[in-house]
Amino acid sequence: MISKEERTDKEKEAYNQGLNRKKYSQGFGHAQAGYANERKKKAIADILKRGKGKDILELGSTSWKQFIDFEAYPPKSLTCINISEKELEKGIKASKKIKKKQDCPPPPFFR
Repeated sequence: MISKEERTDKEKEAYNQGLNRKKYSQGFGHAQAGYANERKKKAIADILKRGKGKDILELGSTSWKQFIDFEAYPPKSLTCINISEKELEKGIKASKKIKKKQDCPPPPFFR
């Protein structure tokens, strides 16, 4: 049986080498479309509205950009953690493109 550490190292290596998301999308793309997915996105966005002025933690590094409205509902802070340095770099790059009002928090803190 593979240990937790070995599984973690294997996943980290796969993400850092770059996942082939095209193949993933071909296989699971249908699950990312349609009414159910739109309801899921709306539910997440509605929940994150409660994060206005609060600290938010994302287990990942890029999903925040489609759900958090920094203009209307700016969190106090947003911390993103990810197993992959490469995935963190994507999130950091995306955070630099945020157009913020003066009272919005600085771009997400990544680690």
